[in-house]
Amino acid sequence: MKIKSGKKNSPNLDKITYNFNWLSDLVVFMILFTKTNNKRIKVMEYFIDLIDELINIYNYNSAFALYAGIVRSPLDRVKHLIQNRISYRHKHKLNDI
Repeated sequence: MKIKSGKKNSPNLDKITYNFNWLSDLVVFMILFTKTNNKRIKVMEYFIDLIDELINIYNYNSAFALYAGIVRSPLDRVKHLIQNRISYRHKHKLNDI
């Protein structure tokens, strides 16, 4: 896959940026295109647990990409449906991140 960039001397940085944005978009897609609220909650809790595990293995770039997906504005329209039903443990984990 070719990534277009304005500069030709930083292909590695372009790839890191592309992967970050791709992971962030994946989180939004997975949560928004889940049909029911119960499944959305399970997907959100899965990503919160995954972020916690990524931090435990010191993979901060991927953890922050997933976190960036969770807090993006497209999820604002369903956040009020999800936030009140996420378990206390997951809310606490998300606040600690």
